Parts: sequence; C-alpha cells; structure tokens
Amino acid sequence: MLIKSFKRLAVHRRNPDGLIYKVRKDGTENTLITSADTQSGFMQGYTTQNLSMVDTMVVVDNYIYCRVNNNDRTKVIYRINVDSGEVEQLQQLSALTSGLTVYDGWIYYSKSEDNAWKTYRIRTDGTENTKIADFQVSSTNIVNDKIYYVYGDGAQIYSMDLDGANNERIADGIKAVKINVVGDWIYFTNTSAIYKIKTDGTEKTKLCDFPSSNFIDMNVLNDWIYLTGNGFNMHKVKTDGSELQEVK
Repeated sequence: MLIKSFKRLAVHRRNPDGLIYKVRKDGTENTLITSADTQSGFMQGYTTQNLSMVDTMVVVDNYIYCRVNNNDRTKVIYRINVDSGEVEQLQQLSALTSGLTVYDGWIYYSKSEDNAWKTYRIRTDGTENTKIADFQVSSTNIVNDKIYYVYGDGAQIYSMDLDGANNERIADGIKAVKINVVGDWIYFTNTSAIYKIKTDGTEKTKLCDFPSSNFIDMNVLNDWIYLTGNGFNMHKVKTDGSELQEVK
C-alpha cells in the first residue's frame, strides 16, 4: 500500500470492520470515508465486513485510487473522493492485476490476459486505456518521468520511460521484494535486509538486517523508512540504517 503525503493520511483498516478511514498525521480526527452507503456500485455485493478486499491503495491529491477484488473474481479499479466518500468505477478487469500506481494524471497497472502479463496506463478519469509493455510490473514507483519496478522470478529492479520505451535493468545481482524511490535513491527490501542503491545502479548499500516475509510494504518519508507486513508490527528505521525500532 503506497501512501503519498497530503493533507491527511488515508488508512485502509483491514480490522475490525474493513472500512477505509482517514486520519491526520498526528493521529487525530480519525474519520470514516467508506460506509455501507457507498457500496452501490462498489464491491458489487460484498458486505461491509468484507471491504478488506480493497487492495493496492494509492492516495493522490484528493482521491484514493484502489483495486478491488469482487465476489465474481473480477478486479475493478476505483477512485474514491477523500472528503465525500464518492466512488467512481474506472476500469473492470477479468484478470489478475499488479503494480498499480498513479502519476501525472495516469494510472499505471499490469494485468494478466490470454495467459500473459501486460502493462497498461489509463487516465485518472477512466479514459484512454493504453498498453505500454508486454510484461508485468510490481512494486511500481514513478519519479522524474521514469517508471521503476520489480520484474520477473529473479525479482530484479528495472526502469523504463512512461510509454514503455528504454526498458533496462538497474543493476545485476539484486533481489527485491518492495522498492520505494526517493530522489536519486532506490530503497528496497528482500526477505532479510533493507538496502539502498542509486537510480543509476551505483552505490549499493546495506542499511540494516530486517527479516520479513514477501508480504511487506515500505514508505520513505522525512528521513525515515516505514515498514509494515504480515507477521510483524510496523517498524521504522532512519534512511542511513540507524535507529531501527517498532512504531507503537
């Protein structure tokens, strides 16, 4: 779950009720965004208790963009107004998806179709759905008009242009589960440690040991790396690898 900084922090609460809330960065004003009333045209038959199927939530400006797994096994990309809770369906997909992110008026995502993965972009109003690559991307970040992503069984880090051109591997010998690109640095995790590497593939540096599963999320904000995932509570560590600690 990638959360961009904005006036409030949106949190997808999987428990106890599976709804989406927003809360200020100081922890105050916890406010419900979605409710049973928003389910018309949203979740397609799921009960309030099953809204945990909202996945890959990205917050940009005043909207939440998210992928939803429906009970008919289709996947739908929605956008939700942070203030009003209004829900719009942008794209319905009859396939597995990955790598959803939003940049400069476009939503980028991958989907499986005809037994092969392909990557698309669609405008944030739901128009102009366009294929840009014949492969899957995951843990997608877009910085300075470059798409950075994890690809393939070897979990290598690659970059390409916004239209899919100039696809290239960042560096050899890297295995990444999640990445977060900030400025000229790519911060990444594997299942045992946290690293950083320059976007040009130089200066690979191990920051600290951090055993984890493949199901981990990371965000870099204000000189801190925040980590969440299955089997452990949220942690944070300085971007230089110091002061690893649990967030309570």
